[in-house]
Amino acid sequence: MKSNKTTVILQKGETKYKLMKIIFTNDGSYSVTAPYHNEKKACLFKAAVDYRKHEQFLSLSDTIDNVELDDDDLALKISHHPSGFLHFSGKGITSRQDADGTITGIGIQSWPLSAPVPGPAFYVKIKNYQDMIKTAQSGAEDLCVNLETISADEDNTNTIVEGFFIRQQSQRYIYKENGLEYISLIHSSGVIMKLHVVRPAKINQYFGFLGLHIHTEALNSSLTYAEYSFSTSSGDVVCDENKQLLTGTCLYAMYPNITNEKLPSLNWPPKL
Repeated sequence: MKSNKTTVILQKGETKYKLMKIIFTNDGSYSVTAPYHNEKKACLFKAAVDYRKHEQFLSLSDTIDNVELDDDDLALKISHHPSGFLHFSGKGITSRQDADGTITGIGIQSWPLSAPVPGPAFYVKIKNYQDMIKTAQSGAEDLCVNLETISADEDNTNTIVEGFFIRQQSQRYIYKENGLEYISLIHSSGVIMKLHVVRPAKINQYFGFLGLHIHTEALNSSLTYAEYSFSTSSGDVVCDENKQLLTGTCLYAMYPNITNEKLPSLNWPPKL
């Protein structure tokens, strides 16, 4: 899919649901935004992750920084720049990196786009895709994925989108099936993953493109889930002597704020 703005759509039968949008910008960056759900309040936080643990549950007391956002315009997005600066942006959010590398707002220094990591660049979880905005049709710039092709159980409504940033040189491995572009990637477990390709219109002006692994899974009824959440790749990583990843820092967003704790707001106060 060649486009600088691509809407990812999930189709079940004749019904289509908008999941997210991917944007490539002229400075070589890409952004992920999610303006298609009904929740207006988000909890944003930055937290350390221990990659030696198979599962890790975080509380707000474990976070490095956390805020609540009144996102009435659903304008929140994650942006990843060629330098590796990775941050939240949107109406009322100030996240920037100064010339000396100092980061202001909710952001981290992650890997540069010229040297992507083998793991996911971002991870999106939707509790129930049927609650997302419906669309009557999909356009040439949209990635429309049929539920039948990604799920063995159509009753699963918990939808996962993992985005992998892939170097420009790998575009020669892209292939087509039924009008859609794919690329294969070997998972760390040894399984070959089939990824949907989303790439900028003029790919040679960018460091790379995105491969999306989209699937559904059953909900664990004993856990509380956000309606919509996404997380990023890590920054500030620590490795052992064998260069095995130990810890890192990631960014997270959850709609709504299911922590039930009062958080400082990202929104600027109205001018008096």
